[in-house]
Amino acid sequence: MLNQRSVLLIKVSTKLKVKCFLIRYFSYTQNVVPNCMKTQTHRQLASQLAQKIMDKKISYEQFVDQYPTDTGDDEIDSLFDLIEHQPKLGGFLGVRQSTYDDYNSDIFRLIKKLER
Repeated sequence: MLNQRSVLLIKVSTKLKVKCFLIRYFSYTQNVVPNCMKTQTHRQLASQLAQKIMDKKISYEQFVDQYPTDTGDDEIDSLFDLIEHQPKLGGFLGVRQSTYDDYNSDIFRLIKKLER
């Protein structure tokens, strides 16, 4: 036999399930993109832009204008920071080839990680 507390818990549980269902339903019908999908889209965009700038297919200004910001993803922010502070190769105040290659390998490693 159900007591009063059990009946109340069942009502609350049912209301929460209905509320969760309605939130999911309306988010799909109104073309709202879930946060997990936004993050994946931002990661793909960041990796594509980083690959283009490393291949010298776009300028740094284009890269900065199109790069996703305020995503809350530390890896996206780290990739931007690495590219922004990429050292100059050789010459006055430049780095050696081995240091430059190590730095670039870190960038490419992060690009591959974001592509997954």
